[in-house]
Amino acid sequence: MNNINDIKNLFLHPVVFFEELASRDEKSYILPMALVIILSVISAIIVKNLYMDYYTVISTNMGNASAGELARDIEVQGIVSILVSGLAPMIVIFVKSYLVNGIASFGGFGKIRDSLTTISWSYLPAVSGTFLASIAAVVLGQYGFEFSPGSIMELFGETSAASMILKGFDIFVIWYEILAIVGISKIYRVSYSKASVFILGTWFSWMLISAGFALMTI
Repeated sequence: MNNINDIKNLFLHPVVFFEELASRDEKSYILPMALVIILSVISAIIVKNLYMDYYTVISTNMGNASAGELARDIEVQGIVSILVSGLAPMIVIFVKSYLVNGIASFGGFGKIRDSLTTISWSYLPAVSGTFLASIAAVVLGQYGFEFSPGSIMELFGETSAASMILKGFDIFVIWYEILAIVGISKIYRVSYSKASVFILGTWFSWMLISAGFALMTI
């Protein structure tokens, strides 16, 4: 019951949730991390066939493999996509937690476990968005659909530098970043502005890197 209340308060009363979390002697990231992995894998399973169709088109255009080799490669890629989907969020959470924990050197009070717990809980809206986006992608027949301005632009056939950059502004990811700011502020006992520097700094850096790689494919 406490776990259900935690999830409910995270979505409905985030400030209260993180204030209560900050008062706990033991902070655990096991539950939110497990939920993130489970939802990520389910999302990948939902769009597996769509991904395989997408990969088939790309591979066929390259024309470097026989029909038999292509079929085997596509099947392997479908399985790999599910495994990667479960692993990728863990990497994101651990890397961001490590970087954000640097706030402890600038007036904050906390350890790496505190940032892991905070970022793991904060990430739940983002992975929920991934789950909903996977359903929308199947309905729309648009692999890679996200709830962002850039993805909407691509849905109408406009793939450009602007759409690549705007794909980073997924509304569920923005929700995650806002929760992370609130959480780090409460857990590390720092101002929202100081927490924002660390949270938004890592987010914007990642968006620039992702956009750079994406632009190379245009």
